[in-house]
Amino acid sequence: AWTNRDVVIGETAIEKEVEEILVGMHVDEERVVELGGAEGDADTAEVDKDKERARYLVKLIMLRGRKLSELDDEFAKDMGDYETLDDLKKSIEERLQERATKEEEQRLMGLLFDKVREKNPMELPPSLVERQKMALAMRLQSSLAMIEKEGPEAAEREKIFERAESAANDMVHQHLLILECARHYDVKIEDADIDEAISEIAVENGYPEPMVKAEFAKEGRRDELANQLLEKKIFDLMLPKVKIEEVDPPTVSEKPAEDEGA
Repeated sequence: AWTNRDVVIGETAIEKEVEEILVGMHVDEERVVELGGAEGDADTAEVDKDKERARYLVKLIMLRGRKLSELDDEFAKDMGDYETLDDLKKSIEERLQERATKEEEQRLMGLLFDKVREKNPMELPPSLVERQKMALAMRLQSSLAMIEKEGPEAAEREKIFERAESAANDMVHQHLLILECARHYDVKIEDADIDEAISEIAVENGYPEPMVKAEFAKEGRRDELANQLLEKKIFDLMLPKVKIEEVDPPTVSEKPAEDEGA
């Protein structure tokens, strides 16, 4: 029986023998390929050494190529509310710059709060740490289960809980310090701040605002967003008080030339 398959050379997951014979074939051409058995790959050769190789007939029914669109004003109009290609390029540049700025801000925020925790050790409530640890562990296990289908094995689960415990300590420590800073500097997050952030999230991701509001109405999501906004406000407050020294990255030393005659 014939089985039709769409194959993109170098991208579709197919047997390497099939991919090899497809290269150079013409439409309606037929070729025979052998699969399985002792002449398979090294990993299966020992297991299949007594198994007879199967022969398959491969026929090329259609040959298609990819054609890239011309980068012109018409292309820009098809990509959104742009009049010219320059408008599209400018928009892409602005988005890339905005993303880079946010990534740099997140990096600085991580470094700053790492130092704050280091300089302000404190005894953490075990119940809060345990609660945070279990929440993180459940997220990690869920993510691994989506990848591995059957879920992580016992040894991997143990590593997950170890990582979750370490992260939970840092997160609880940081949250308590942020709350103390907020109390000291009288920094608060109002409902209007949360609603404004939700509107911005909707615009940035191109989702309808009512749908995003409904998502953040779920248990804990609004509080989680409020904590993120408070963390950002404390970061903005502390950053001007921090001295940041920019240094050039280390250069790779040139390999010394070998002595002549060595």
